[in-house]
Amino acid sequence: MTAVAAVRETRTGWRAYAVTLVITLSTALIGLAQLLHPAILDTLQRDPDALHSGQYWRLITPILVQGAGWWQYGFNLVGSLVIGVSLEPYWGRMRWLLVYLAAGLAGVLGAYHWEPHGTGSGSSDAVAGLIGALMVAIWYGYRPRFPAYLYAAYFMAYLAVLDLTSLIPAMVVGSVSLSVSGRMWSLGKTGGLRILLTVLLLLGAPAMILLHDNHGVGLVTGVVLGVLLPVRRNVSDRNWQTP
Repeated sequence: MTAVAAVRETRTGWRAYAVTLVITLSTALIGLAQLLHPAILDTLQRDPDALHSGQYWRLITPILVQGAGWWQYGFNLVGSLVIGVSLEPYWGRMRWLLVYLAAGLAGVLGAYHWEPHGTGSGSSDAVAGLIGALMVAIWYGYRPRFPAYLYAAYFMAYLAVLDLTSLIPAMVVGSVSLSVSGRMWSLGKTGGLRILLTVLLLLGAPAMILLHDNHGVGLVTGVVLGVLLPVRRNVSDRNWQTP
């Protein structure tokens, strides 16, 4: 491959992930600014009283800031990038963005309903939507990159157990899900991985919703949109397989 051809291929590769990179970078910069200047968090986070007074941007801006600190900041950015780059070549830019924003909005609305006097923020509801849509793609026969399996498994296992118990058991179960997923991948058992993730979704999403965790709303929103939106068939990603 010539140097010019290599540069062209690199540019094409970056364009395939354009929305993922823009959203992740924007969230990173806004989140960093918010961590350094808490007044930004106060202006953008979920706040029922402020919303009722006419600050309607608080229906969507909570997904731009991370009020729980550096752990939430890093975890959500990794999810946006890892799940995003696996989903965007398959799903396309506009579908990706629609899923992300719709799941984020649905999660925020769920939180407003369940916590009518509480504040909060985080892009994890939107990331949950991407995971839900990715699950539909996997059911259609798509094989995402290895890190996407790991993140999706940890995300669903960790949050469901956290809702049911506490932090330490959630971290243990999440770590076990990582280990099992990695082992299945190393053995080439992508079918087993699909079953594992499906079980985690079918058990985790309803549990989250019943326990008033808006991540479950994000997951379900992603699945519903994944089923309803037409599939982009002209995918050049090497991991695409027809059903």
